[in-house]
Amino acid sequence: HTKEAGTATTFKVALDATPAPPIPPTPASNNHNKALNFDSTNDYVAVQHNSSLDMGEKLTMSAWVYPTDNGWSNIAMRGNYGYGFALSGNGTCGSSNRLVYWDQSICSSSIFSAVTYTLNTWQHVAVTVEDIGTQLRIYFYLDGVQDGPYYSNITAINNGGTSKPLYIAEQGECFCNYFGGNLDELRIWNVVRTEAEIQANMNNALTGNESGLVAYYKMNEGSGTSLADSSSNSNTGTLYNMTN
Repeated sequence: HTKEAGTATTFKVALDATPAPPIPPTPASNNHNKALNFDSTNDYVAVQHNSSLDMGEKLTMSAWVYPTDNGWSNIAMRGNYGYGFALSGNGTCGSSNRLVYWDQSICSSSIFSAVTYTLNTWQHVAVTVEDIGTQLRIYFYLDGVQDGPYYSNITAINNGGTSKPLYIAEQGECFCNYFGGNLDELRIWNVVRTEAEIQANMNNALTGNESGLVAYYKMNEGSGTSLADSSSNSNTGTLYNMTN
């Protein structure tokens, strides 16, 4: 209550409760209701050759991962040990639980992150690669946090041979080191995405028409034998040994 100065009149002040702001909806790319599950034994996806997958001087790969297997797990690789993104597992090659950029056939010579991922939980992972002349400059991202730069003495991004497929959840033409766990929202770009861009889009679905986007797998397939590409490049994948 407040009293008006100079009178005996008393006024009652009513304060309206401010309504709580509405809870925003879960981002479309981060609810993982229809992520693909891979068994770490022989499940994989193959995407037939398309020139849109040939990288020049720049590359970005990203995905939501829920790793359940502690062995070496490949997220994606082009052809015969071309550009690839992997999880190092229990450290039988290099340090354990690291993000890895493949750029040559010897895993111990590949580039490992300092940041470590966690088993049995969802996390967003990304790698960017840029040809800077005599080296490749590489950054890793774990849940949007940048780690790097790192440098590889390989002088160009390797496309894994001529007219080669892209392999998802296994190690290219090795057909080994299969991914164990769930994958969602795999995106491949022929540009280097910035830290701000990765953070801004990791929790949001894309339109598919973004500049530089060459393949976009929402992984919403509940059944069937094909994996849709939601970019404009028709890089449809074929599912192998995946019956559930």
